[in-house]
Amino acid sequence: MKNLLLGLVVVGTLLGASSTQAASGYVRGRMQFWQYQGNYCPSSRDCTGAVYTQAQFQTYQPVRNARVYVWSDQANAVIGQGATDVNGDYTVSWYYSGASAPTGVYVYWVPDHKDGRFYIRYSNGTYRWYPTGYFTLVNGTTSTSPQNIGTAAWGSSSGADEWANAYDGAEMMWREGLNYFGVMQSNFTNVEIRGFANDMPGFNGSCPTSCANGYAKRVQLDVGAAFAPQGRVMHEMGHIASYLAHPYSGTGGNGYCYPSTSSFPSGCQWWTLNTAEHGGAAFEEALATFLADSALYYPNAPAPHTCLASAAPCATSQFNLETSTGTTCAAGENRWPLTAMRFLWDIYDSVDDQEAVAEGPPSYWKMLNLMAIYDNGTESLQIDEPWNATYTAIDNWDGRGSYSYRMNYFNKNGTSVYTPYTRNCSPP
Repeated sequence: MKNLLLGLVVVGTLLGASSTQAASGYVRGRMQFWQYQGNYCPSSRDCTGAVYTQAQFQTYQPVRNARVYVWSDQANAVIGQGATDVNGDYTVSWYYSGASAPTGVYVYWVPDHKDGRFYIRYSNGTYRWYPTGYFTLVNGTTSTSPQNIGTAAWGSSSGADEWANAYDGAEMMWREGLNYFGVMQSNFTNVEIRGFANDMPGFNGSCPTSCANGYAKRVQLDVGAAFAPQGRVMHEMGHIASYLAHPYSGTGGNGYCYPSTSSFPSGCQWWTLNTAEHGGAAFEEALATFLADSALYYPNAPAPHTCLASAAPCATSQFNLETSTGTTCAAGENRWPLTAMRFLWDIYDSVDDQEAVAEGPPSYWKMLNLMAIYDNGTESLQIDEPWNATYTAIDNWDGRGSYSYRMNYFNKNGTSVYTPYTRNCSPP
């Protein structure tokens, strides 16, 4: 009887283990999208130091550093999650409480950065997602021998996906640019990017040329922004970065259309690269654009070009950041955003253009981190320099401009940037 009881216990234990055994395994694959963004370096130009070249344009490229999920219709739930790497590859573990692998399974990715830096949504805030086809899940696979479901791709030469392209522009802005700044590692999180509409009530409102709200961490992309990364998603992320480095009180639309101090007075268009602006506004636009430019070009680039919203490469020789005017400047050129961009670029670059400052890449981190260590307040060289002491009126329209940046760069970093400053028309 004692042996019989022992046998029953053993059988019962085995049956119990069998009834609670779960299915699990690993799935691997690759995600790609059809690259259709402009602002690449064309093959007709010297593309040394260019991150994005014409060879990548209109080809399938990796969906980099995006969140990936394994879904089962039978489970009616996500049963695994992970992320793609810089090659668009992923290996994701999955788990299901049943004894065999569930059915109705597919993998999907969403345009959310894997580390929570930013996420992209439709204009109404709902999800955009990209599912693979259904496949039969294999139980018992391992991390060293996962089930490979191959490559899935979205878009084609007959139609590129807007959100996938905008995601790639934003991901490049983070990976090749903002990622290098310690202050962004701390502060640039959960930035919401929505596209594509000129007016989004309840979000950023009306902004027909895209806009950013640093305080709310919101980027709004207009209807033409999807394939123009440099002057749209990357530029607007640059504004977010500028604010998050050290929150400040801006001058709004009043800072544009120098010498007027009205908010976009009659006949005034939005700023352009070569229109005269007040110093604070010109520098803010220059900084946001420089952050995009430096994500697209390394400091050794001999011909880094910039431009506003363009779904094509920036026009050769029109706005080359390396072609500084020097000290002989056209009327109003010192107030061009382009001039301030060239000042910043000459601090960053390693190309020999008669100035010895070359902060990138070893000291690139200083260029935005500097904003974080501006002194608080409204006095000269302080973060809210444009404002009076009570924040009731703007009394220095050139405050928090290029001159303040130059002086703070020396005062805080101990590095003189006087030569690149004077070789670019000494912007206010």
